[in-house]
Amino acid sequence: MRGFRFRLERVLDLRAAAEEEMGRRVADARRAAGRARSVVDRILRSELALRERVGEALRGTRSVGSVQNLEVVREQLARQRLVAEAELVDAEVALREAVENHRKAHREREILDRLRTRRAAEWQVEERRREQSVLDEVGRGRSGVEGSVET
Repeated sequence: MRGFRFRLERVLDLRAAAEEEMGRRVADARRAAGRARSVVDRILRSELALRERVGEALRGTRSVGSVQNLEVVREQLARQRLVAEAELVDAEVALREAVENHRKAHREREILDRLRTRRAAEWQVEERRREQSVLDEVGRGRSGVEGSVET
C-alpha cells in the first residue's frame, strides 16, 4: 500500500516560500524604518544643539554675521529634517504593508496546512478501514479452512 499523498503539496510549499519571503521583507522594512528614525533623531539632536549655540551667540559677544551663519545652518537642518521625516513616514508605511502581506501569506499557508492535516487524518481512517477489511477477510478465510480440515 502507498502512503498518504497531499495533491496540493506543491502549492503548500509555494505558500510557505512566499510566507518566508514576506518575513524577510518585514525584517528589511523594520531595518529601513529604524535607520530612517535614527536619521530623524540625529537631525533633531543637531537642531537642539544649534539652538543652544544660537542662544549663546545672542547672549554673548558674537558678531551678527556668525549669528546669521548659524541661522543658515538651522534652516538647512530644518529642510533635512523635513526630508528625513518624509522618508520615515514612507518607511513606516512600507513596514505596515510588509507586515500585512506577511500576515496574508501566513493565513494562506495555514489554510492549506490545516487542509493537509485534515486530509491526512481522513486518509488514516480510510487506511485503517482497508486494513481491517483485509484482516476480516483473512480471518474469515482461516475459519473456513479450519472448519474443512476437521471434517
